[in-house]
Amino acid sequence: MLTEKQTEVMSLKSSGMTNKQIANALSLNESTVQEHVQAVVKKLGANNATHCVTLFAQQRLADRLRASGLEETLRAFIKMQTGKESLSEITLDDGLADIVEYIESVLSQVSQND
Repeated sequence: MLTEKQTEVMSLKSSGMTNKQIANALSLNESTVQEHVQAVVKKLGANNATHCVTLFAQQRLADRLRASGLEETLRAFIKMQTGKESLSEITLDDGLADIVEYIESVLSQVSQND
């Protein structure tokens, strides 16, 4: 389980921000950001920070899909966008961060309309 700060750091990292940008955004030292990233690398069993960002984004996407009530529809959208059957096959090169951002915006709009 990630801490709130680790989740916040990884969310920003998965959106493409550098450690320095994250540090500035969260009023942290850059070394503190790096410590959070390394802690998440260990928790997720990632090979490195890039792999960690991918695993974090995949998990975030899976969590959002499960909670949405629209999982089947959203999985079909993801397959159409990437050509991949499984979330674990989708990488940052496939636009994983953009897909997560898009789905979060859709889910936000759906919840506002409820």
